[in-house]
Amino acid sequence: MAVTCGVPWCVRVTTRRRLAEVGRRALEGASLHAIVRETLSVLDGGLEALAGAYFEREGGELVIRESFGWALRGVEAYEGSPSTVAAERGRTFVASDVDDYLGPPIVHEGVVIRSSLAVPVLVAGAVHGVVTVHAGRAHAFGTDDVSLVEQVAHLLAATVARDQAAEARREVERELVHSQRLE
Repeated sequence: MAVTCGVPWCVRVTTRRRLAEVGRRALEGASLHAIVRETLSVLDGGLEALAGAYFEREGGELVIRESFGWALRGVEAYEGSPSTVAAERGRTFVASDVDDYLGPPIVHEGVVIRSSLAVPVLVAGAVHGVVTVHAGRAHAFGTDDVSLVEQVAHLLAATVARDQAAEARREVERELVHSQRLE
């Protein structure tokens, strides 16, 4: 659904509606991959962001699984990046200007990223992944933007937990079938 007005409140309402629709799809059982893609699309259309990404843990590293604004997949997060800071702290990290970054500045298509927002995807108290968005201007993300990205991270966490619970149930069912065969 395209945003039909440029008025900030209208964009926010449309963005929240789109996110609610993605949440409904998650409840209906849509795959994590589909939910990631859809939530990043919501962020792409609902924030003044140049780029964003969803990172997942792979071993001890955070790896980009999906992104918008740049075509990156499989790239590891670097030490001090907003995504690694959010993952290490287990909470939202906001860089409002270049001085807030703990690592080297991010450059996107020749533009220095001046603002970043990174939110961990927490599942059972552990960081499963991180959602990030980036902008080329300072102080680009306000409290509504932080709330939106946190809602996306919570939706992704619920989807991961749902998938983990379903896999655990299937494992118990396999063990039950196996034990019944042994009897």
